[in-house]
Amino acid sequence: MLNNLALIYIDSDYDRTLALTQSSMEVAPGSVDIMDTYGWILVLGGASDRGVEVLPAALAPESPEIAYHLGVGLARLGVLVEAKKVLKKVADGQGQSDIKKKASALLNNI
Repeated sequence: MLNNLALIYIDSDYDRTLALTQSSMEVAPGSVDIMDTYGWILVLGGASDRGVEVLPAALAPESPEIAYHLGVGLARLGVLVEAKKVLKKVADGQGQSDIKKKASALLNNI
């Protein structure tokens, strides 16, 4: 529930989102969803190095959303070759989604 509440505040209150997500990590430290939210919050807040460490891409290799978050973090760190690999996999994935579109757009800009 804390993780879902954090997602509500993700675009409007970084400090509150970070605090809620940190609390979520204490309650359920192995949750892929919570680690993704926490890692993404860190990336969005400028702590991409820590965010990339936290993002559980290895735990959920088939998640385009987590891969996209990882790709953004890597791009922000300047690890462009790896970022491009991750984003290309998302962009080339099956189906149509906003994540695929975002990955393609970022891929075209790096």
